[in-house]
Parts: sequence; structure tokens; C-alpha cells
Amino acid sequence: MDIDIRTIVLQIINTLILFFVLKKILFKPVTKFLDERKNAIESKIDKTEEDLKAAADLKAEYEAKLTEARKESMTIMENATAQSEKKKSEIIAQAREEAERIRHKANEEIEVEKEQALIYLRDQLADLVTSAASIIIEKNLDSDSQEYLIDRFIEGMDGANEE
Repeated sequence: MDIDIRTIVLQIINTLILFFVLKKILFKPVTKFLDERKNAIESKIDKTEEDLKAAADLKAEYEAKLTEARKESMTIMENATAQSEKKKSEIIAQAREEAERIRHKANEEIEVEKEQALIYLRDQLADLVTSAASIIIEKNLDSDSQEYLIDRFIEGMDGANEE
């Protein structure tokens, strides 16, 4: 086996030519394609990371709004409870005032009726006494004595009613 230098040189030249041709025709377009693919993938990764960050920010914003809404609903419920308690207290106070007013009015009416009953009884008693006294006096007293006795009796009745 004999090694021919000329063949080796031609082989090296062929290989170099093939390398430069492939480099121009195949390597550059493939490298360019791979670089573009790499850039596209990196761009998508960057966009995905931005989208994830935006989603996380949006999630945090929604959670903050939800927390705020819960606080606001609790405040509204507490205010409603406080208002209902206040209204309840006002209604109870009004009912007590109304009951006191009715009781006072009833006591006044009782006093008026009591006074009217006493006046009526006094008049009836005076009529009875006058009738009884007139029967007795007709027999024993003159009219001046009769008036004096009736007046004394009525004054005694007034004193007994005041006690």
C-alpha cells in the first residue's frame, strides 16, 4: 500500500473545498435558522415570563380587591347591626315613653273620675241629709237653724274628703 502524496493533497483540497462550499451553502443557513429558532424560543420564554409576572400581579390585585371587599362587607354588616341595635333601643325607649304617658293619662283620668264620684256622692249625701234633716227639722227647727246645721255638715264632709 502505497501512499500517494498527490492523492492526499487532492483529498485535503477536496475536503477544504467541500468544507467551504458546505459552510457557504449549508452551515450559514442552518446556523442562521438555529439562531433564529433560538431567538424565537428566547422571545417566547421572555414573553411567557412577562405573562406569568402580569398574571401574578393581576392575581395579587384581585386578592387585594377581594380582601378589601370582605373588609367592606364586614363594615357594612357591623354598621347594619349597630343601626338595628340603635333602632331597637329607640323603639324600646319610645314604647316605654308611650307606656308612661298612657299610665300618667290613666292616673289623671282616675283622679278626675274619683273627684267626680266624690262630688256625686257628696251631692247625694247632701240630698239624703237634707231630706232626713228636713223631716227632723220640720218637727223641731226653724229655717235658720236648719241652714246652719246643713252648712256644718257639708263643711265636715269637705274636711273628711281632703284627708
